[in-house]
Amino acid sequence: MRRGSPNGGNQMQNNLDGDDRESEGGAAWPRADRPHMPGYGLVDANSGRGLLAWSWAAERLSKARNYFVSTTRSDGLPHSMPVWGVWMEGAFYFSTGRRSRKARNLRTNSHCVICPENADEAVVLEGVAHEIDSPAALQPMFEAYMEKYNSDLSGMDLSDNAF
Repeated sequence: MRRGSPNGGNQMQNNLDGDDRESEGGAAWPRADRPHMPGYGLVDANSGRGLLAWSWAAERLSKARNYFVSTTRSDGLPHSMPVWGVWMEGAFYFSTGRRSRKARNLRTNSHCVICPENADEAVVLEGVAHEIDSPAALQPMFEAYMEKYNSDLSGMDLSDNAF
């Protein structure tokens, strides 16, 4: 959790738990894993070969245009929404209205899942969202959004929107 605080600010940041190796932006590399799927011929992450390098996942996170953010409601029900976002410095950044379901869910339980759009090459990113409370810290994200989506977020009313 390099930046932000869970209680204030404007930028949701997904920072990952992983092993101790340094990655992009100084964040720890996530742990590679395989799903537990008995009967499908998949071995666990500690057996066999073929786990993909983190760079493979980071490339898909960087290049995707659309993502799904999954959160949990206060009553325990899941909630998933498509969003635009940017992967930079080892973290995923996205925006949401402060009164949106996902923002309310993340205020109650900051754990979330991010998945880029291409399920044929699935990346499932589990982490914790943090709001960024410094307009200066948001500037690189605004620039990345502009480059990727041709959308200028820098003029948004930050009191109504969380990033």
